[in-house]
Amino acid sequence: MSIRFKLLAVFIGLGILPLFVACVVNYVNGVRAVDRMLRGELNASAVRIARKVEKRLHTREATLTRLAGARALREYVRDAGGQVAPNPNG
Repeated sequence: MSIRFKLLAVFIGLGILPLFVACVVNYVNGVRAVDRMLRGELNASAVRIARKVEKRLHTREATLTRLAGARALREYVRDAGGQVAPNPNG
């Protein structure tokens, strides 16, 4: 073996290889950090959306409850003789 080959092997073994390993470890840690960050943002967004949906459903439910108790609606149903209009969707 020549001295040139030995020096090249030492340079690669002690210089390039540890640098490559450090880069791979840094990349993996970065990917994990970004994944955690995105999952946190996604969970927060899902919670916000769920709260908005619950609020809208609660508002609609309250409106329908008031409508169901309205005297005018009861009179309308009584006057219509309990007939229900056909459902246009089938």
